Amino acid sequence: MKLASSRSRLWPLNLVLIVPFLVEISLAVGLTGYLSLRNGQRTVQELATQLQEEVGQRIDEHLNNYLEICFQVNQINLEALRLGLIDLNDPDSLSLHFWQQLRTFPTLKYIYFADEDQGGFVGAGQTSTQWPNIEMTENYQAGDFLIYRTNDRGKKQELIRQDPDYDPRRRDWYKASLRRQRMNWSDIYSFFPRLDLGITASVPLYDENNNVLGAFGTDISLDGLHHFLSELKPLDIGESFILDEDGRLIASSHTRDIFEELEASSKQPQPTRSLLRQTDDPLLRASGEAFHHHQMASAHPHVPQHDFVYDGQRYFVYFHDVTNDMGLKWIVGVILPESAFAADIQRNTRITIGLCILALVIAVFASIWTSSWIKKQIIQLVDVSDAIAQGELDKSIPLTRWQELDRLGQSLGSMALQLKRFITDLQQTNNRLEEQVDELDEARNIAEIASHHKSVFLANMSHEIRTPMNGVLGMLSLLSEDQMLNVEQRSRVEVAQSSAQSLLFLINDILDFSKIEAGKLALEHLDFDLHRFFERFIPAIAFRAEKKHLKLTLNLKDLEPALVRGDEGRFQQILNNLVGNALKFTEQGEIYIQGELTHTEQNIVFHGLVRDTGIGIAPDKLNSLFDAFTQEDRSTTRKYGGTGLGLAITKQLCDLMGGEIHVKSEVGIGSEFFFHVNFQHPVSEVLQAEPSTHVKQSKIADLSSAKTKRFLLAEDNQVNQLVMRGLFKKRGLTIEIANNGQEALEQLQSSAIDNKPYDLIFMDCQMPVMDGYEATQLIRNGQAGEQYQAVPIIAITANAMKGDREKCLSSGMNDYISKPINPQELERVVKEWLCSE
Repeated sequence: MKLASSRSRLWPLNLVLIVPFLVEISLAVGLTGYLSLRNGQRTVQELATQLQEEVGQRIDEHLNNYLEICFQVNQINLEALRLGLIDLNDPDSLSLHFWQQLRTFPTLKYIYFADEDQGGFVGAGQTSTQWPNIEMTENYQAGDFLIYRTNDRGKKQELIRQDPDYDPRRRDWYKASLRRQRMNWSDIYSFFPRLDLGITASVPLYDENNNVLGAFGTDISLDGLHHFLSELKPLDIGESFILDEDGRLIASSHTRDIFEELEASSKQPQPTRSLLRQTDDPLLRASGEAFHHHQMASAHPHVPQHDFVYDGQRYFVYFHDVTNDMGLKWIVGVILPESAFAADIQRNTRITIGLCILALVIAVFASIWTSSWIKKQIIQLVDVSDAIAQGELDKSIPLTRWQELDRLGQSLGSMALQLKRFITDLQQTNNRLEEQVDELDEARNIAEIASHHKSVFLANMSHEIRTPMNGVLGMLSLLSEDQMLNVEQRSRVEVAQSSAQSLLFLINDILDFSKIEAGKLALEHLDFDLHRFFERFIPAIAFRAEKKHLKLTLNLKDLEPALVRGDEGRFQQILNNLVGNALKFTEQGEIYIQGELTHTEQNIVFHGLVRDTGIGIAPDKLNSLFDAFTQEDRSTTRKYGGTGLGLAITKQLCDLMGGEIHVKSEVGIGSEFFFHVNFQHPVSEVLQAEPSTHVKQSKIADLSSAKTKRFLLAEDNQVNQLVMRGLFKKRGLTIEIANNGQEALEQLQSSAIDNKPYDLIFMDCQMPVMDGYEATQLIRNGQAGEQYQAVPIIAITANAMKGDREKCLSSGMNDYISKPINPQELERVVKEWLCSE
């Protein structure tokens, strides 16, 4: 075999073999050094954590012991009352008892009792004088607050202060004690004028009938915590502090200045304690910033240990939660500098660097020797590989004594064979892919045809279902207006009407869901006024709320400017579903509706809230709440009905309108639905009506003037004919019938000859012989006579799909009523087109 060695090489083979080997060795050595360094740092961090945990535990134990005195005193007083050692009705003996307890527990600031019945107060408090003061309300009832100086036996000597209008029952500590119904801590406050921090432990008192008698209270100063933290300073170089749950300082080993500076004009009753990251002490402030950033970025903000850099030096800060069942939620922090443990890191770093250098030297010599050993055979195999890369797949492979290189040669031979097979398979695969592309094109065409058929089916199903529903609801409406019905018969009719209406709502939900699922639901983009929208929307829901004796509250004050552009009908459908559910599942309480707008350069966003006090939703059902055909459980479906499509449709509509919907709920408390949708900016600043050549607007009157008018109905369904006749008859009107569009034209032509013209035409859209669209166009073109070219024509059809209304109006009809026919909507049309002034 000849070696193809005529071309020049850019890199010598020795270098190709040495460099990768050196890189691998360097990475291995570097990784070893890095891990060694990290292990040293971890050791330092563990030592710091261990010391910080020990300090934190000591602070925790001291806090428990320090604050436990308050609860011990309260417990002692409860036990003394139970044993009859103190009398709540004897304020003098009770004040002496508190005075003696303060002498026993000098860390306490105040001990007192507040009476629930009369608002009386009695207690004792530490002062700057030798003996505690006695404090009580005059006549042991709410009123003047009296403070007395005492002698060494606790006897009142002189009145030193009197404050009017004092009632302990209005105090926060007293109300919190009754609210929690057990021992609890108050918020931290300041004692004037020294600004020492204090906290109150209070416990409510009940008689054998569980009636409130009053509450004991014990105040303790937190000033002693500063001294304890200063003496506990870890390693004489660390710092420690205590925070409340809001991150504000309670005590610190480094500074006693824990309050924010007050401005001269400030009217705050008490100074505000500084946040850890806003204190004047730079070290505490740096630790607070590190903790704050970690809270903002981490899903677990109370990770015990963090680190930060201050003044060029790294520090560890450890946080320890101090909590109990009485409402105490504090945080203990311990700060230690890394420099206290840096010697181990530096020693390990020097050892690691030395080992790395030694390993690299050995690797260089080993790689040079190894490369020269295998150089010759590698060059031959490289030449063969180049030949195969040039397409010489039949190139022979040189023999070698070395097992690994022999395997490499065999691999090159196998690769050449695989390349031959791959080229053949690739050509076959390409042919199959071309066939699959043709099949996919055919499948896409079939899917598009199926989607079209589905749309046609939905439209036909809507028409076929609404047509008999018009007969059912129409006949029930006529029957309900019959004055001859007794109470039981009228009740049965109302049940039938309600059931039929529920069926209609179910049909609408299923059709909407089918359109959404098929991606056929398109949104309108028309200007409308939100104020006018809610003026129409509110009366309907107010009637339903009043019927169930529910309070209805609306907050729509932030809807300015109210002119937007979007799909008003789908927006109303969202509100109907949410408010309808709130009314359905709420038996007592309140329905609260809130709406507000925010404006951006691109959109106008409506933010809505619907809150109720109904049955609520279990937490494990919230994730599936917006799934189709889903309700909380079967008992809910049995009791309240429904398909579970309403919220699924609502969510899809919110998505289509560029928004979203969320829910918060608690079983037995109620539910809150939050949603927002996007509207476009209106085309014009003022909303105006868009009248067609056949549409007029005027003030609506009653039906009395319509009794002299002539009406014509073009309808092929006999049931619908009976319904319309009955509806007109109940209102003192008569209507003549044409069975299709052709008959309607003939009757119009005949009436023109007889000089008995029709004043209003109701036109069904789908009829045999001639449908309503064609008949309307012929009427507008004068085929029924010139006098009917402008006659009002009202579409009355079972079609309720998107675009049906627009198709009716574009064909020349003036207005639109969908089946099932609403009697009120029928009256509106007659009044608007014949009885207007």
